[in-house]
Amino acid sequence: MGLKSIVWLQGGFELTEERIPTVIQDLQVRKIPTLALTALGTGKYGKIDDFVAYRINQLSQFQMDFSQAVSQKEIVFDHLKPVRGSYPEYRKGILFTNWFENSKGVVLAAFLEKIGRRPQKIIFFDDSMRNLLSVEKEMKKAGIPVELIHYQAERLMYDTLDKGVAGQQITHLLRHRKWLDDEVLRQMQETKS
Repeated sequence: MGLKSIVWLQGGFELTEERIPTVIQDLQVRKIPTLALTALGTGKYGKIDDFVAYRINQLSQFQMDFSQAVSQKEIVFDHLKPVRGSYPEYRKGILFTNWFENSKGVVLAAFLEKIGRRPQKIIFFDDSMRNLLSVEKEMKKAGIPVELIHYQAERLMYDTLDKGVAGQQITHLLRHRKWLDDEVLRQMQETKS
């Protein structure tokens, strides 16, 4: 957990697709309630004191702001399963399942129940079939139609992973507790050459 938090803090963040913020903003301008649903954790995570605040700040750097989504209040789902003493949360338009103890479907259903809303339809994008099926299952129980879209662009990015570079980054992380992004590593290699 400590090493992963170093990678999160030092590794940077890239968008899977540059147009994602524009798509989100367009939906918001059209008054379509848009929120994010992530499997990421809540509470302290290694060197990150508040993982929720960290992620919200990370997204805001790319003009992704869900804070006007559905509900302004923050919600802690303390009736769901905790992980390391923290529970799933809703903050500023983002639902955090708090890792994988609670499925995205269960957390979304708990959120809708808590705020007393029953959407006419939900359109849900995710890169994991497991997450898609969990949302489908829970929304079916709630009688809410859902359209599922299996988003696979991120998977295609990993097809181009340079395993040699990744191995050097991990070795450096283990030895020095510092993450080197691809460009810094390439510059170091060029300097050595």
